Amino acid sequence: MARIVRTESGATRRQRLLNGMAQALRAVSQRADVTEAEAREVLAFLALCLAELNESIEETTRAWERREYWLKADRFRLEWAWTPAILGRLEAALRVGDLSQARGCGMELARVLGERHLRPRGSTSMPWRGAWDAWVQKR
Repeated sequence: MARIVRTESGATRRQRLLNGMAQALRAVSQRADVTEAEAREVLAFLALCLAELNESIEETTRAWERREYWLKADRFRLEWAWTPAILGRLEAALRVGDLSQARGCGMELARVLGERHLRPRGSTSMPWRGAWDAWVQKR
């Protein structure tokens, strides 16, 4: 098996994911006419981002534990403890099709990400398009 080489650091990857989630939440919160399909796409995108964020956190802590930085790894896990908690509730709600519960997880995530100051974007990219199909295929 070939070694996976990542060009961005774990911190950069986490920031990119957090900014993407904040962008998606901002986009749907600014519109009043969000359809159920669009909401499902955004919620699935949030679940995929949270899963990747959780994976990044685990990679970072495993590297620290290999170097015997257990205290640093434990503190880092505590700092990011909200990630697997929200991910578990969000995926459970999406699995049973309970969009109101999933939206509640989205609101909780919006509170966590509320302090993120995003620059106004000139592009109209929507990275959450197709996320529902990707999430269904992943599970």
